[in-house]
Amino acid sequence: MTMRTIPQLKDETFQAKVLDRRGRPVAILFTKPGCTACVSARAAVRDFADAYTGRVDVFTVDITMNPQLRVTYPSQGVPLVVVFHNGLEVWRRVGGSVKAGMISTWVDDLLSA
Repeated sequence: MTMRTIPQLKDETFQAKVLDRRGRPVAILFTKPGCTACVSARAAVRDFADAYTGRVDVFTVDITMNPQLRVTYPSQGVPLVVVFHNGLEVWRRVGGSVKAGMISTWVDDLLSA
């Protein structure tokens, strides 16, 4: 089984892909190289992305490569998972304890609304 690659966002693409997006929810994992807690969060987000293909857009952001996003979002550290809907942040979870089911709970509410 091959591992799914989650597309990466950059400072330059964040506005169009997330904040200007309407309809479909967007989930983003903010990480940085060398972050051991990011490994388990990345696996959870990958599982979530596999289960919600075509219903939710899922991206990652390397905060070391994107200084504008680093200042704006992960103020409490990484890993950070944030769900946006219609350009607004609706859920966030900081730390390596994030699970695919946690993200699903919030997204299911958005999809059923």
